[in-house]
Amino acid sequence: MGGGAGELMKSFKLFSSGKGEIGPTQLLNVVQDLGIDINKREAFALFGRFDINKDGGIVYYEFIDSLLQKGETQHDAHYYDK
Repeated sequence: MGGGAGELMKSFKLFSSGKGEIGPTQLLNVVQDLGIDINKREAFALFGRFDINKDGGIVYYEFIDSLLQKGETQHDAHYYDK
């Protein structure tokens, strides 16, 4: 399967319905559509991990920033400016 940053961005845009942001219910639906057994509480906890600035939506750069933070609990440097 091909990949890279371009494919990741295309996938994110698809999941965000072209709006550039994913909400908690949208994340639940996407994860369940991918065949992952997750309940609403678990999905909202996952959402909280990716919604770095706690504004109620995950934008692409928050998603990438969260993926790049390996084992850290503090997010001191971010790859987006909001």
